Amino acid sequence: MSRRARRIAALALLGVAMTGCTTAMAGQPVPVEDVVDSQPRPERPREIRLDGKNPCTLLPESDWARLHIDRPTSPKVREAYRSPGCHFHSNAAAINLTTVVTEGFSAWFDGTRRTVVADAEPVSGFPAIELTLDFDDLGCEVAVDTADGQYLLATVLVYRSQADRVPERCEYAHQVAESAMSTLVAP
Repeated sequence: MSRRARRIAALALLGVAMTGCTTAMAGQPVPVEDVVDSQPRPERPREIRLDGKNPCTLLPESDWARLHIDRPTSPKVREAYRSPGCHFHSNAAAINLTTVVTEGFSAWFDGTRRTVVADAEPVSGFPAIELTLDFDDLGCEVAVDTADGQYLLATVLVYRSQADRVPERCEYAHQVAESAMSTLVAP
């Protein structure tokens, strides 16, 4: 299997694991209630609909070097979300951006996904959460609440050999989300 194919497979596995609609296995609690009830989330400053948005155009090329991006691939449907996604080529991490238009931000709080949910700093003033897996120290997703029934999802899976030269995994995903949101909030 080529290096590129392994990267894409690893990113796909991360996405499937994070969206698994089963309850946690015995001995692996889903701590979502510990985080989501701890403090109220800020409200969206406005609604940004993601329908028809091409995720491959949301990261400005001026940010690519900072995000270690070489080039995007063509848009494709992220099957786990049935929504448009784009994988960005990088020599440091598998990076994916998804405009989720099939479920709302609240889907992460029902306790049915095997994901650790933590509040994150708002992105461009919009509420955000970090999504990680207990058994994965290299992957993180940041979901940004953009509209009722929709959210932006920035996924980063850092390559272990590159972990010392890039930001911490969730900070990295937050930077990807910030870059995409800068495009979405622009007039």
